[in-house]
Amino acid sequence: MKLMKKVFNVLNLHFRSCYTNPKNVRNKEAPDKIEKDIKQYYFPHLSNEKIEKITNIVGLNIGSNYIGFAKVNTVNKKIMNMGTVLLPENKHKLKITDLYLLAFSTLQLCPEGDHYILDEFKKSGKVDNTQFLVQSTRLQFIAMLMTLFNSNRRSENEHCTTIFLKPHLSGRLFNLLIGNEIVSSKKIVNEIFSGTFPSKFTTFETCHEAILNYKKGNSIEKDFMGDALLTALTFAELIIYKNKKCYDSLYRVSKKSEK
Repeated sequence: MKLMKKVFNVLNLHFRSCYTNPKNVRNKEAPDKIEKDIKQYYFPHLSNEKIEKITNIVGLNIGSNYIGFAKVNTVNKKIMNMGTVLLPENKHKLKITDLYLLAFSTLQLCPEGDHYILDEFKKSGKVDNTQFLVQSTRLQFIAMLMTLFNSNRRSENEHCTTIFLKPHLSGRLFNLLIGNEIVSSKKIVNEIFSGTFPSKFTTFETCHEAILNYKKGNSIEKDFMGDALLTALTFAELIIYKNKKCYDSLYRVSKKSEK
Protein backbone atom coordinates (compact mmCIF):
# COMPACT_ATOMS: atom_id res chain seq x y z
CA MET A 1 0.00 0.00 0.00
CA LYS A 2 2.87 2.39 0.80
CA LEU A 3 4.26 1.84 -2.72
CA MET A 4 0.89 2.68 -4.32
CA LYS A 5 0.62 5.87 -2.24
CA LYS A 6 4.13 6.93 -3.25
CA VAL A 7 3.29 6.47 -6.95
CA PHE A 8 0.16 8.63 -6.60
CA ASN A 9 2.12 11.29 -4.68
CA VAL A 10 4.86 11.46 -7.32
CA LEU A 11 2.31 11.86 -10.11
CA ASN A 12 0.39 14.45 -8.12
CA LEU A 13 3.47 16.59 -7.40
CA HIS A 14 4.63 16.38 -11.01
CA PHE A 15 1.26 17.44 -12.39
CA ARG A 16 0.85 20.31 -9.96
CA SER A 17 4.24 21.68 -10.98
CA CYS A 18 3.19 21.75 -14.64
CA TYR A 19 -0.20 23.43 -14.39
CA THR A 20 -1.81 26.57 -13.13
CA ASN A 21 -3.72 26.55 -9.86
CA PRO A 22 -7.36 25.63 -10.65
CA LYS A 23 -8.52 28.57 -8.48
CA ASN A 24 -6.97 30.90 -11.05
CA VAL A 25 -8.66 29.24 -14.01
CA ARG A 26 -11.51 31.29 -15.38
CA ASN A 27 -13.47 30.93 -18.59
CA LYS A 28 -15.36 34.16 -19.17
CA GLU A 29 -17.51 32.67 -21.95
CA ALA A 30 -18.78 29.62 -20.05
CA PRO A 31 -21.76 29.81 -17.68
CA ASP A 32 -20.81 29.69 -14.00
CA LYS A 33 -22.28 26.22 -13.46
CA ILE A 34 -20.37 24.72 -16.39
CA GLU A 35 -17.18 26.41 -15.24
CA LYS A 36 -17.65 24.99 -11.76
CA ASP A 37 -18.39 21.50 -13.14
CA ILE A 38 -15.31 21.50 -15.36
CA LYS A 39 -13.01 21.54 -12.35
CA GLN A 40 -14.50 18.41 -10.80
CA TYR A 41 -14.26 16.28 -13.94
CA TYR A 42 -10.51 16.20 -14.63
CA PHE A 43 -7.05 16.77 -13.17
CA PRO A 44 -4.67 18.54 -13.50
CA HIS A 45 -6.62 21.62 -14.56
CA LEU A 46 -5.66 23.58 -17.66
CA SER A 47 -5.82 27.31 -18.18
CA ASN A 48 -8.13 28.54 -20.96
CA GLU A 49 -5.08 29.61 -22.92
CA LYS A 50 -3.70 26.06 -22.91
CA ILE A 51 -7.09 24.57 -23.77
CA GLU A 52 -7.35 26.83 -26.83
CA LYS A 53 -3.97 25.57 -28.08
CA ILE A 54 -4.99 21.90 -28.04
CA THR A 55 -5.10 20.31 -31.49
CA ASN A 56 -4.67 16.56 -30.97
CA ILE A 57 -5.58 14.41 -27.99
CA VAL A 58 -4.97 10.70 -27.45
CA GLY A 59 -7.41 8.70 -25.34
CA LEU A 60 -5.87 5.76 -23.48
CA ASN A 61 -7.34 2.69 -21.82
CA ILE A 62 -4.61 0.86 -19.88
CA GLY A 63 -5.49 -2.68 -18.84
CA SER A 64 -3.55 -5.68 -17.60
CA ASN A 65 -2.83 -7.15 -21.03
CA TYR A 66 -3.77 -4.38 -23.47
CA ILE A 67 -3.50 -0.66 -24.00
CA GLY A 68 -6.16 0.82 -26.24
CA PHE A 69 -5.58 4.22 -27.86
CA ALA A 70 -7.54 6.64 -30.03
CA LYS A 71 -6.17 9.85 -31.53
CA VAL A 72 -8.64 12.71 -32.12
CA ASN A 73 -8.06 16.03 -33.87
CA THR A 74 -10.26 18.42 -31.87
CA VAL A 75 -9.91 21.34 -34.32
CA ASN A 76 -11.01 19.46 -37.46
CA LYS A 77 -13.24 17.18 -35.35
CA LYS A 78 -11.74 14.06 -36.84
CA ILE A 79 -10.92 10.63 -35.37
CA MET A 80 -7.45 10.08 -36.79
CA ASN A 81 -6.45 6.61 -35.62
CA MET A 82 -7.22 3.78 -33.21
CA GLY A 83 -5.23 0.77 -32.10
CA THR A 84 -4.01 -1.48 -29.30
CA VAL A 85 -0.69 -2.44 -27.76
CA LEU A 86 -0.39 -5.99 -26.41
CA LEU A 87 1.30 -6.22 -23.01
CA PRO A 88 3.01 -9.33 -21.56
CA GLU A 89 0.95 -11.33 -19.07
CA ASN A 90 3.86 -11.64 -16.63
CA LYS A 91 4.46 -7.91 -16.06
CA HIS A 92 4.32 -8.41 -12.29
CA LYS A 93 7.35 -10.73 -12.56
CA LEU A 94 9.52 -8.23 -14.44
CA LYS A 95 12.47 -6.45 -12.84
CA ILE A 96 12.05 -2.71 -12.43
CA THR A 97 14.52 -2.04 -15.28
CA ASP A 98 12.64 -4.40 -17.61
CA LEU A 99 9.35 -2.76 -16.66
CA TYR A 100 10.82 0.62 -17.59
CA LEU A 101 12.01 -0.74 -20.96
CA LEU A 102 8.49 -2.07 -21.55
CA ALA A 103 7.05 1.39 -20.80
CA PHE A 104 9.58 3.01 -23.14
CA SER A 105 8.80 0.60 -26.00
CA THR A 106 5.06 1.14 -25.42
CA LEU A 107 5.60 4.89 -25.77
CA GLN A 108 6.99 4.37 -29.27
CA LEU A 109 3.85 2.47 -30.33
CA CYS A 110 1.38 5.13 -29.18
CA PRO A 111 0.52 8.10 -31.44
CA GLU A 112 1.67 11.62 -30.66
CA GLY A 113 -0.70 14.09 -29.06
CA ASP A 114 -0.80 17.39 -27.22
CA HIS A 115 -2.39 15.60 -24.27
CA TYR A 116 -2.96 11.97 -23.29
CA ILE A 117 -6.32 11.35 -21.61
CA LEU A 118 -7.15 8.42 -19.33
CA ASP A 119 -9.41 7.55 -16.44
CA GLU A 120 -8.08 8.07 -12.94
CA PHE A 121 -6.96 4.74 -11.49
CA LYS A 122 -9.57 3.40 -9.10
CA LYS A 123 -8.15 1.29 -6.29
CA SER A 124 -9.82 -2.04 -5.58
CA GLY A 125 -10.98 -3.21 -2.19
CA LYS A 126 -9.31 -5.98 -0.24
CA VAL A 127 -7.01 -8.11 -2.41
CA ASP A 128 -4.73 -11.08 -1.77
CA ASN A 129 -0.96 -10.87 -2.09
CA THR A 130 -0.87 -11.89 -5.75
CA GLN A 131 -3.53 -9.38 -6.73
CA PHE A 132 -1.74 -6.70 -4.70
CA LEU A 133 1.50 -7.42 -6.59
CA VAL A 134 -0.33 -7.21 -9.94
CA GLN A 135 -1.98 -3.90 -8.95
CA SER A 136 1.29 -2.44 -7.67
CA THR A 137 3.11 -3.40 -10.86
CA ARG A 138 0.31 -1.92 -12.95
CA LEU A 139 0.56 1.34 -10.99
CA GLN A 140 4.34 1.41 -11.45
CA PHE A 141 3.92 0.80 -15.18
CA ILE A 142 1.30 3.56 -15.51
CA ALA A 143 3.49 5.98 -13.53
CA MET A 144 6.49 5.23 -15.76
CA LEU A 145 4.43 5.55 -18.93
CA MET A 146 2.83 8.83 -17.83
CA THR A 147 6.22 10.28 -16.86
CA LEU A 148 7.57 9.33 -20.30
CA PHE A 149 4.59 10.96 -21.99
CA ASN A 150 5.09 14.10 -19.91
CA SER A 151 8.78 14.38 -20.75
CA ASN A 152 8.51 13.22 -24.36
CA ARG A 153 9.28 15.76 -27.07
CA ARG A 154 8.49 13.89 -30.28
CA SER A 155 5.90 16.56 -31.00
CA GLU A 156 6.68 20.19 -31.77
CA ASN A 157 4.03 21.24 -29.24
CA GLU A 158 5.31 22.88 -26.08
CA HIS A 159 3.28 20.64 -23.76
CA CYS A 160 2.88 16.89 -24.19
CA THR A 161 1.21 15.85 -20.97
CA THR A 162 -1.29 13.48 -19.37
CA ILE A 163 -4.76 14.28 -18.03
CA PHE A 164 -6.83 12.13 -15.68
CA LEU A 165 -10.63 12.08 -15.93
CA LYS A 166 -12.92 11.29 -13.04
CA PRO A 167 -13.48 7.48 -12.91
CA HIS A 168 -16.35 6.23 -15.11
CA LEU A 169 -16.98 9.72 -16.52
CA SER A 170 -17.19 8.54 -20.13
CA GLY A 171 -19.47 5.68 -19.06
CA ARG A 172 -21.85 8.17 -17.44
CA LEU A 173 -21.78 10.54 -20.40
CA PHE A 174 -22.42 7.81 -22.99
CA ASN A 175 -24.88 5.84 -20.80
CA LEU A 176 -22.63 2.79 -20.56
CA LEU A 177 -22.42 2.63 -16.77
CA ILE A 178 -24.50 -0.05 -15.05
CA GLY A 179 -23.82 -0.06 -11.32
CA ASN A 180 -20.03 0.17 -11.09
CA GLU A 181 -19.40 -1.62 -14.37
CA ILE A 182 -18.94 -0.22 -17.88
CA VAL A 183 -20.73 -2.20 -20.58
CA SER A 184 -19.29 -2.71 -24.06
CA SER A 185 -18.72 0.43 -26.14
CA LYS A 186 -19.12 -1.38 -29.49
CA LYS A 187 -22.66 -0.13 -30.18
CA ILE A 188 -21.90 3.56 -29.58
CA VAL A 189 -18.62 3.33 -31.55
CA ASN A 190 -20.47 1.89 -34.56
CA GLU A 191 -22.96 4.76 -34.25
CA ILE A 192 -20.06 7.23 -34.38
CA PHE A 193 -18.67 5.55 -37.48
CA SER A 194 -22.06 5.45 -39.24
CA GLY A 195 -22.98 9.05 -38.39
CA THR A 196 -26.01 8.06 -36.28
CA PHE A 197 -24.48 9.55 -33.13
CA PRO A 198 -27.05 11.15 -30.75
CA SER A 199 -27.55 14.83 -31.59
CA LYS A 200 -26.38 16.09 -28.19
CA PHE A 201 -22.82 15.07 -29.12
CA THR A 202 -20.45 16.82 -31.49
CA THR A 203 -20.21 15.17 -34.91
CA PHE A 204 -16.80 13.66 -35.71
CA GLU A 205 -15.51 12.40 -39.03
CA THR A 206 -13.61 9.10 -38.82
CA CYS A 207 -10.54 8.40 -40.96
CA HIS A 208 -10.48 5.16 -42.93
CA GLU A 209 -7.37 3.95 -41.06
CA ALA A 210 -9.13 4.25 -37.71
CA ILE A 211 -12.18 2.29 -38.90
CA LEU A 212 -9.97 -0.38 -40.49
CA ASN A 213 -7.87 -0.86 -37.35
CA TYR A 214 -10.99 -1.07 -35.21
CA LYS A 215 -12.78 -3.60 -37.41
CA LYS A 216 -9.79 -5.96 -37.66
CA GLY A 217 -9.41 -6.13 -33.87
CA ASN A 218 -10.85 -8.98 -31.81
CA SER A 219 -13.70 -8.39 -29.36
CA ILE A 220 -11.41 -7.46 -26.45
CA GLU A 221 -9.30 -5.14 -28.60
CA LYS A 222 -12.43 -3.39 -29.88
CA ASP A 223 -13.55 -2.71 -26.32
CA PHE A 224 -10.14 -1.26 -25.43
CA MET A 225 -10.09 0.93 -28.55
CA GLY A 226 -13.71 1.97 -28.06
CA ASP A 227 -13.21 2.91 -24.41
CA ALA A 228 -10.10 4.91 -25.34
CA LEU A 229 -12.09 6.76 -28.02
CA LEU A 230 -14.92 7.62 -25.63
CA THR A 231 -12.39 8.85 -23.08
CA ALA A 232 -10.93 11.23 -25.66
CA LEU A 233 -14.38 12.40 -26.81
CA THR A 234 -15.48 12.96 -23.21
CA PHE A 235 -12.53 15.29 -22.65
CA ALA A 236 -13.27 17.08 -25.93
CA GLU A 237 -16.98 17.57 -25.18
CA LEU A 238 -16.61 18.69 -21.56
CA ILE A 239 -13.29 20.51 -21.43
CA ILE A 240 -12.58 21.78 -24.96
CA TYR A 241 -16.06 22.39 -26.45
CA LYS A 242 -17.84 22.87 -23.11
CA ASN A 243 -20.93 21.21 -24.61
CA LYS A 244 -23.88 22.34 -22.50
CA LYS A 245 -26.04 19.43 -23.67
CA CYS A 246 -23.42 17.00 -22.34
CA TYR A 247 -23.30 18.79 -19.00
CA ASP A 248 -27.09 18.65 -18.78
CA SER A 249 -26.95 14.93 -19.55
CA LEU A 250 -24.40 14.30 -16.80
CA TYR A 251 -26.49 16.31 -14.37
CA ARG A 252 -29.57 14.18 -15.11
CA VAL A 253 -27.57 10.96 -14.67
CA SER A 254 -26.24 12.24 -11.31
CA LYS A 255 -29.71 13.17 -10.07
CA LYS A 256 -31.06 9.78 -11.14
CA SER A 257 -28.28 7.91 -9.26
CA GLU A 258 -29.05 9.90 -6.09
CA LYS A 259 -32.65 8.71 -5.98
